[in-house]
Amino acid sequence: EGPDFLAVELKRGLLSFKFNSSLVFTRVDLRLGLADCDGKWNTVSIKKEGSVVSVRVNALKKSTSQAGGQPLLVNSPVYLGGIPRELQDAYRHLTLEPGFRGCVKEVAFARGVVVNLASVSSRAVRVNQDGCLSSDSTVNCGGNDSILVYRGSQQSVYESGLQPFTEYLYRVTASHEGGAVSSDWSRGRTLGTAPQSVPTPSRAQSINGSSVEVAWNEPAVVKGVLEKYVLKAYSEDSSQPRVPSASTELHDTSTHSGVLTGLHPFHSYTVTLTACSRAGCTESSQALSISTPQEAPQEVQAPVAVALPNSLSFFWSLPRQANGIITQYSLYVDGRLVYTGKGQNYTVTDLRVFTAYEIIVGACTQAGCTNSSQVILHTAQLPPEQVDPPGLAVLDSRTIHVRWKQPRQLNGILERYILYILNPTHNSTMWSVVYNSTENLQAHVLHHLSPGGLYLIRLRVCTGGGCTTSEPSQALMEETIPEGVPAPRAHSYSPDSFNISWTEPGYPNGVITTYELYLDDTLIHNSSGLSCHAYGFDPGSLHTFQVQACTAKGCALGPLVGNRTLEAPPEGVVNVLVKPEGSREAHVRWDAPAHPNGRLTYSVHFTGSFYADQAGDNYTLLSGTKTIRGIEGSRLWVLVDGLVPCSHYMVQVNASNSRGSVLSDPVSVEMPPGGESVKSVVGFLVLNRRTKNRVASELCLLELKGSAVVLHVQDIFFSENSLLINGSCLFVCLYFVCICIHRYLRCPYLKNISKCFICC
Repeated sequence: EGPDFLAVELKRGLLSFKFNSSLVFTRVDLRLGLADCDGKWNTVSIKKEGSVVSVRVNALKKSTSQAGGQPLLVNSPVYLGGIPRELQDAYRHLTLEPGFRGCVKEVAFARGVVVNLASVSSRAVRVNQDGCLSSDSTVNCGGNDSILVYRGSQQSVYESGLQPFTEYLYRVTASHEGGAVSSDWSRGRTLGTAPQSVPTPSRAQSINGSSVEVAWNEPAVVKGVLEKYVLKAYSEDSSQPRVPSASTELHDTSTHSGVLTGLHPFHSYTVTLTACSRAGCTESSQALSISTPQEAPQEVQAPVAVALPNSLSFFWSLPRQANGIITQYSLYVDGRLVYTGKGQNYTVTDLRVFTAYEIIVGACTQAGCTNSSQVILHTAQLPPEQVDPPGLAVLDSRTIHVRWKQPRQLNGILERYILYILNPTHNSTMWSVVYNSTENLQAHVLHHLSPGGLYLIRLRVCTGGGCTTSEPSQALMEETIPEGVPAPRAHSYSPDSFNISWTEPGYPNGVITTYELYLDDTLIHNSSGLSCHAYGFDPGSLHTFQVQACTAKGCALGPLVGNRTLEAPPEGVVNVLVKPEGSREAHVRWDAPAHPNGRLTYSVHFTGSFYADQAGDNYTLLSGTKTIRGIEGSRLWVLVDGLVPCSHYMVQVNASNSRGSVLSDPVSVEMPPGGESVKSVVGFLVLNRRTKNRVASELCLLELKGSAVVLHVQDIFFSENSLLINGSCLFVCLYFVCICIHRYLRCPYLKNISKCFICC
């Protein structure tokens, strides 16, 4: 990020160390000879101490002083073999050439350890990271002992049969008739192979139940660079024998011992050694058998218990990691040792009801003991003891305040309070729940009770172990006047008497002291009984009844009801008077019999002549009897219509009840003649046109009904002295023309028509 940099370059036998510090450029050059290219390792170090800068290759060293002695400030990655393309333009003035043909190992910095370039590098281009030449390589740069491996015109060749992890030098010679020229030597190295003949671990020493120290010898044949050793332990009791139970990787290949961890105490294992290079790993064909020692148990499980009110039966399981042979268990209750032995259950008695106890279980092997975590267990609950009766306070005639206390010995967790109530005043034997709550309240108010009633109230207290009910407390409510006094039931079984009965009020609100029975608003009975017999009544007579109930606080009346005695046949004479009202109606009056003996219904009978169907204009006279029925006894007259003028009728009235009837003597009546109510039809014919022997005309019909006049107009045809109206022949009665016009009509149209025919 700044102007400082550091660069080391080996080119054509000249090792150059260049750096820039605070814009001060310094360079140190060390000339090397061809003798250093002998296939052996060379140690190179560069150092800057204050203002002194030095370069050393093996025993050869060169130093110089930096002007100013400024510190070097660099923070970029270290680039080996060249610099990235994006940095080349910035450092073009250094004339750095890319590439490095050689091998580098054991790179170390002043404040760090030796690094493995293959594992710490983040990017590599055309770099073989399989390892470096072995120290016994005889390849050098100075000899001319090369072997011809290819001759031909191709520009590539594949050579086989080489040794693993061996470096070879190659160069190409191009020739023709004019001569030959050779390239520079290039290095090539075959890859390494996985280690061979990895030995079995030589010894193993247990450190504790979970770790063991293992030693081994170096593999006899290693074609490559060893990267790590791996120790693997296989459990002899495992269902997957080839899956290691524990393993440890050791990256320092210079050491030949290590600690294998993650083992289980008191187990048998076989331990193998695996050696790894970049080309692969090889595990020893044989294994070393070991056994780990016992340890104190781990993950000792807390007990479970079956709780009874005065005892706890404990059960526990083996520790999840026994780590050896369990020699004994210990059971502690509230810190007190209550059991020692090899069993896995025990019952502790003489405990208190619903009490918490601290429980611990310990498990031991030969190596030591371990306790479980502490648990809190309770003995079982029981129903409460000594539930006192509730206290009752009567607030008014309908309200009771109930209060109670928590039992002195609950024997568990309080769950609910329940209040039961019984009202023996109403002969009830069932206790009813009036309060049921889980709230820890100790009072409740009961409303809407019956005044004057006796109430028994019990308290029920419940825990998880059951419920206990107190003895009842009783309260007598204040009296008030009765409510819901019923209507009496009055039944008549004879024409002159009643049997009257009633029931208690719906809400007596106290003790009923007396019942009063009123007959037609007159007191006829006063006692505590619920029935009465009354007699001396007329047959079919209507009477009212009402009951009044009384307590010490007052009286209340029930509803008023009415009933009749049984009826008897009516007795006496029915007198009838008939008076005509015009020529078609008659007014009939009569007197009731002296002794109706019930509710009477009247019917009027007219015997004489009547029109067949007056409404349908059918005035044919028929003889018979017309009856008007269902006239109530309070009405003693009726108007009869539809009679025929100048006719003679016989009239009778019948009076009846449910037991019998009385028929009056017949009365004769003569109807007067009729007058203005005669129905007349007047026809006016206005001649319009003649067709052969017929004349088309209009018929004007005037229908007189009382004071109403209805005008009808209709087309007709007539011939000579007859009229044809819709197929009916009307005969011209010249005699009636003058009579009808004279007596009934004033026709303003007569002067406008040629002929007038009247039919009456």
